[in-house]
Amino acid sequence: MNARAIITNLYRRLKVILLYIKYKKQYTWVRFAELVYYLGYPVLYLFKVRQHIAKLQPGKAYTKVFFSNHRDPLYWPADLDIWSLFDVSAEIFDPRNWHHYEVPETQVAPGDVVLDCGAAEGLFSFTIKDKAKAVYLIEPIERFIGVLRKTFADDPHCHVLPIAVGNQPSEGFIRHDGKNSRISTTGGERITIDTIDRLFHDKGIAVNYIKADLEGYELMMLLGAVQTIKKNKPKIAITTYHSGQDHLPIIRLVKQLVPGYKVRMKGMGETMGKPIMCHFWV
Repeated sequence: MNARAIITNLYRRLKVILLYIKYKKQYTWVRFAELVYYLGYPVLYLFKVRQHIAKLQPGKAYTKVFFSNHRDPLYWPADLDIWSLFDVSAEIFDPRNWHHYEVPETQVAPGDVVLDCGAAEGLFSFTIKDKAKAVYLIEPIERFIGVLRKTFADDPHCHVLPIAVGNQPSEGFIRHDGKNSRISTTGGERITIDTIDRLFHDKGIAVNYIKADLEGYELMMLLGAVQTIKKNKPKIAITTYHSGQDHLPIIRLVKQLVPGYKVRMKGMGETMGKPIMCHFWV
């Protein structure tokens, strides 16, 4: 990890420590052992990444990334900071990482139909594709669409959908800087927005799993998936820490749609009161 990345990581963790000290009665879902592990993560970071990344093959347009126990490569945009790849790898492969999607309650099961909302480079789908019956990688950013189509070219059950998902069909823009992005009404890369209900429920496609990391657009996505959630009761692993996002209306909406859903909150964001993830299952 370079000096800038180390400083950024330490600063983020300092903010979380101060929030936990001040509001620890509010963060009832965070165990002390989890916090200790999180604080020590910069030391473990490269070790945890290196044990999963077997080889990198840089190229002009993309880097081919070979992971341990995976024969085929994942394609990574050459113009995107390689440290972002290491960040994502730590999130996907370390079950104790607060950003990890497949906690025991929300594992992808054999035969599941999976929606990867905000697929980005596609590492989540890459790791679960052999278990799933079908994987739909939903990603509106052109930079990622290109590498997704290369990574999953030989997987006929994996479908790249070059769109965003929201609460209603529309057109819009997306601004992005590195692996971070945000949907906008003015300026940026032009995108098409559709709803999960139109894409899947209305076509009779039963969805078993929804993974979502939408940089603050998660609630809008859920509002466009009301019928899908009511009918299929999918497992849901969704980020809740982004600017402009709040876990409370997300939990309230999902529980209103399916009162039988169980909820697990996980982690501490840098904005007071927000967990990193919410997981739902029946």
